[in-house]
Amino acid sequence: QKNLHKKKEYFHSKKFNTAQIDVEGAEAQADGSYLAAAEVSMKGVTRTVPLRFTLTGTGPYELAATATIERRSFNFSGNGPKEEVPVSVTATINQ
Repeated sequence: QKNLHKKKEYFHSKKFNTAQIDVEGAEAQADGSYLAAAEVSMKGVTRTVPLRFTLTGTGPYELAATATIERRSFNFSGNGPKEEVPVSVTATINQ
């Protein structure tokens, strides 16, 4: 697994050691979740990805989000297990 992070066709973590998700605004959904257009940056590529998330608590809030990325759109090449990769994010929002 360590080799996957180093290889250029995968994470190439020596050159690209961070990933970033930016979310501004979201729409409430009927099921109580939220849907946002997140800007995801990995390997020097930024794409807009639909991000579904929930918030719990009254502050600080706990965020649990899920999305699916198409790995080739972020320059992941080589033989991977799937073209669409599920991603999950958890965070605490102190506001």
